[in-house]
Amino acid sequence: MLRALAASLKSGGKLVLLEYRAEDPKVNILADHKMTKAQVQREVEAAGFRLERIDDSLPVQHLFIFRKP
Repeated sequence: MLRALAASLKSGGKLVLLEYRAEDPKVNILADHKMTKAQVQREVEAAGFRLERIDDSLPVQHLFIFRKP
């Protein structure tokens, strides 16, 4: 799916993801629905995106902004 998104975006296009924090055991979500920062970065960069920014201001989620080179 990520590779298809990368193919559909023009150069410079952004991908924004909101993921529940797997690093925080207090986040009351099934483990299958949470990811660590490292997991997200590894998977999305493998599809050809570059991490632009991570916003950690939300209480239970990370907000990732990636850009297609």
